[in-house]
Amino acid sequence: MRLALDIGFGHTKYAYHDGKQMIIGKIPSVVATTVENLDDLSSDVLEYDGTTYYVGNLALKSKKKDIIEIDDYEKLETYSPLLIAQVIKENNLTDITEISCGLSPAHKDNNAAYKSAIEHFIISKNEYNFKISLLPQGVGAVKCIQGNIDNKNFSSMKGVKDYLIVDIGFNTTDMVFVFGGNIQKGKISKDNSFENTGVTVIAKNMQDHIRKEYDKSMTIDQCLETIMKNGFLHRGEWFDMTDVVAKFKYEYAKQTMNFLEKNYGDEFDNMEKVCFVGGGAYFIDKNYAKNIEVFANSEYMNVIGNLIFDNK
Repeated sequence: MRLALDIGFGHTKYAYHDGKQMIIGKIPSVVATTVENLDDLSSDVLEYDGTTYYVGNLALKSKKKDIIEIDDYEKLETYSPLLIAQVIKENNLTDITEISCGLSPAHKDNNAAYKSAIEHFIISKNEYNFKISLLPQGVGAVKCIQGNIDNKNFSSMKGVKDYLIVDIGFNTTDMVFVFGGNIQKGKISKDNSFENTGVTVIAKNMQDHIRKEYDKSMTIDQCLETIMKNGFLHRGEWFDMTDVVAKFKYEYAKQTMNFLEKNYGDEFDNMEKVCFVGGGAYFIDKNYAKNIEVFANSEYMNVIGNLIFDNK
């Protein structure tokens, strides 16, 4: 059975078939150390290399000093096994033999190391072995569009052969070019992948704002939750941040479009469609230009495409 993953710096998205339908979901990409008796672990805790962790939502509830944010490649490689194990645990999956996962071209030099890190590991005395299919980030979104072209969500893409995928994740923005219906593999490179341009920009702005206005320290992942919920709960009191979130989203969208116009203005002019995918796509105004496309559930497009990827 195949488990598709999109392990990002903000969230880990997953998709699989349960025999009747496709199941999709996500957990926060965050872990937190905790002190546990290794011989009597709590059911909520995972042990990895002699250290015990909360993973995902429970990690966000931990003390800030114990939280480890997945904010660079090294941490992504180190803690991806924990995120994978947590997804498997939460979904009660017992027969996963293959994982299809994306990795940003910005980290292309680490493909072999990353594949090695997630194909075999031991967590909480359970040994995991998987066949790994590693795709460049953004390719899954193309596969999602091509494999679901009859879905009304992608009706605007029928007959479209030349388009640009702009995949805005938490940390990176990755470009995938499609000419004549074919992915241009030669253009999948570091030159078309940009770190520190994703949704993390908004999260850091929110972090600074909360520190200044409320004298409160938040992790980047907690700030992302604040953005998603338009506020945060502190000691039983709800702080509404709707206006602040709207302002930051607008500024980020403007900054992103200016960046893309500067670097990909010709492509914007010449492509039939420019398709924004990933979590950052929610911030893009479809009315910016007539060839701009933004899809429902855009943050799941990569993981859905990773699930239907046929290794061809």
